[in-house]
Amino acid sequence: MSKINIITPVYNEFDTIQPFITSLKNYINSQNADDCFHIIVVDDGSAPSFKTHLKELQVQHNFHLISLQLNQGQQIALIKGLQASRADAYITMDSDFQDPIEYIGALVYKWKQGYDVVNMVRESRSQDSFFKKAFARVFYYFFHLLSFGNNKIDSGDYRLIDHSVVKKLLIKKSQRHYLRAELNWLSNNSFDLKYARPARKYGRSKYTFYKSLKLAYSALLVRLEYKLK
Repeated sequence: MSKINIITPVYNEFDTIQPFITSLKNYINSQNADDCFHIIVVDDGSAPSFKTHLKELQVQHNFHLISLQLNQGQQIALIKGLQASRADAYITMDSDFQDPIEYIGALVYKWKQGYDVVNMVRESRSQDSFFKKAFARVFYYFFHLLSFGNNKIDSGDYRLIDHSVVKKLLIKKSQRHYLRAELNWLSNNSFDLKYARPARKYGRSKYTFYKSLKLAYSALLVRLEYKLK
């Protein structure tokens, strides 16, 4: 039986977390008994009222909860989730329903075919704002122009990662990460699954302009660290 951890980072997701956990549990219960899924929710320094809400949901739905005292950003939250429990494979995804739960089966299927990283890659950015599209285009242009290797354009953090790649990732003792690139640098055999990313069902994006700049800065520093090794 394969053990698969599903990791989702959250930050004050009052509108989405309950329907997301309920939908995810229903999906897991409908899947093949040959796979054992475990849900790990990483709270990235949310408000006390949201932490209380999460603990109530944990009692109801029996998932693993990691609560960070400070907001450290999505990438670090994902790392904390990967460190939390050993598994044969790990799926990372957001809780806003823009990472469709129904694609989990396809991720697992490609993994069982022998791929060690399976990326969900958006077919288009039609749901993004003009600013977000422009920022992404400029960032990826410079990222590739500087010969910073194999980075998946239009991929987010919805993917499956084999334990062998996670092991290599966690050897790197760093507080700075850009997983959508790092995992592909560490992968021996990745695969891209195209999908149409739906519109956000609840709430609004927590990714401010400042956070986007911070992520871009971290990405460049992470690549420099890899180049120097």
